[in-house]
Amino acid sequence: MEPSQPSLSNESLDSNKPQTIEVKDGRKDHEFDTLPTLIQKVLKFNGYDRSSELDAVLKPSLKNLTHPYKIMNMEKAAGRVVQALQAKERIAVYGDFDLDGTSGASLLTEGFRMMGFENVQVYQPDRLSEGYGFHAHAVESLKAEGVSLIVTVDVGITGHNACEKAKELEVDVIITDHHQAKDTLPDAFTVVNPNQPNDESGLGYLAGTGVGYYLLMATKVAMTEAGLEVSRVDLKSLLDFFTIGTITDMVPLVKDNRILCKHGLKLLSRTPRPALRALMDELNLYGKTLTSQDLGFRFAPKLNALSRLSSPVRPIDLYLAEDSSEAELLVKTTLKENERRRKLQSEAVSISKRTLKEHEGSCLWVFSEEFHKGVIGLVATELVRWRSKCSFVGTLKEGIISGSARALDGQSVLSGLEACAKHLNQFGGHHAAAGFELNVKNAEAFGEALEQYYSQLSENETVESEGSEKELLVEVGLDEVHAASLNWLEALEPFGVGFQVPTFVARDLYVRSCRVLKEKHLKVEFSQAGMERPVGAIHFGASEELIKKFSEGVDSVSEIQFTPSWNEFAGQKSIQLMVSSIAL
Repeated sequence: MEPSQPSLSNESLDSNKPQTIEVKDGRKDHEFDTLPTLIQKVLKFNGYDRSSELDAVLKPSLKNLTHPYKIMNMEKAAGRVVQALQAKERIAVYGDFDLDGTSGASLLTEGFRMMGFENVQVYQPDRLSEGYGFHAHAVESLKAEGVSLIVTVDVGITGHNACEKAKELEVDVIITDHHQAKDTLPDAFTVVNPNQPNDESGLGYLAGTGVGYYLLMATKVAMTEAGLEVSRVDLKSLLDFFTIGTITDMVPLVKDNRILCKHGLKLLSRTPRPALRALMDELNLYGKTLTSQDLGFRFAPKLNALSRLSSPVRPIDLYLAEDSSEAELLVKTTLKENERRRKLQSEAVSISKRTLKEHEGSCLWVFSEEFHKGVIGLVATELVRWRSKCSFVGTLKEGIISGSARALDGQSVLSGLEACAKHLNQFGGHHAAAGFELNVKNAEAFGEALEQYYSQLSENETVESEGSEKELLVEVGLDEVHAASLNWLEALEPFGVGFQVPTFVARDLYVRSCRVLKEKHLKVEFSQAGMERPVGAIHFGASEELIKKFSEGVDSVSEIQFTPSWNEFAGQKSIQLMVSSIAL
């Protein structure tokens, strides 16, 4: 018999009642051709061009979630969790140190406690001293503390040694992960990964946090089947964790991810968690309509700095803090550490650009003893933007280079590392991002091998990198940018991989007024033929050449690329174009 769909909440928002996201024009139902033309263009680009498809975007219904048992081995995993609950076993949640792993570890910990577990603990490896992975020494430590069941999240799919140690010590391991599985899986109690061979759930787009969330959904079903009390299990209350992990891990915001993140952003904007709320207050985000950009570019980097720098405060401390006074201290430390991270990153980027200034190769490779290990991935990302080439950045310590790689969209750093494997001690990751290690004596040969690989890539040898986005360019007239279209853009959130943030293009514009701010920003009013009122725009960080030309006087431009936004000042709200480029 088909198991029942788990309810996500005991409140009015449950899995049996479709949820409508109301747009600010007051209407709930729309035909595609009645939408503002700007919105039609955005939807068409993302693959939605019929009225019948709009519900998937605008009315995310929790009842349409995939049943968790569809994921291979999920029913077996949930059964083991329920067994541990009934036997009052001590269990450990083992999460990766990034925000996906941290969000998943927090989600599982809170969820298990909600279900009645009295002995739940969390283990996260230190980014700098232990590194990524499910480690055998951690299994030994957890066993010594009385743990009999370990549940991993966002990690473990390559943890063969750790699983062997667990078997030797009679500790059961449930691996939940989303990273690509190899042909041979670890010898765990069971492996739950929608990206493992023969899984037919169609949920391969879930982040690690998402797989953990589905384990909780499955466990709630198994508890119900076992006749256990589930009235206190409000899975919807954990959607703030789900949303942080999912959006920051750059997985596709489609289908189930879209449904859950849509609700999760609303929950996060008014999260009751003291430290997360305090951080949101500091960033002036609490109580406001959150976007995926707010989360990815303003909120998440502050938390990420903690794990990158091996701070005494960890992101999970903010997730699980219960005391308001403790929360304030945690947030102060978080913001201080983020400033330190920014300084270290800026210094490393400057050194890298000086080193590579004259480099003309097909990829970028740089390392230094001066680079902090926690920021090399961020440096690699900046180098990709700087030169539009796959970038490999390493930090040298005691003859060993620890490296991080980031890919140019359409190429693969993982394939590049595989081609250079004979020079490496170890490597792993995705097409878009990967880590590696090598002896410094092999650094020159490694660089030469990388250059040989990328210089021989043909235009046809491209990949759709996980987390990559093709640039969304939608041509519009400025008269299409109005209050109703901006309200609709807010309703279309969250934007991300698979449902992209639009960059709009407007051509043949008149310049009605212009001011230069702080010698590097342009504040302009643009219009087009037939427009009565101009539209305000701002271009941050304009080039020296552009600043000079506008200072001398510009009457018209051929093209601008921009994202429309609301500008709130002195209680007044107006449309403002956030310009990314201007062509004269």
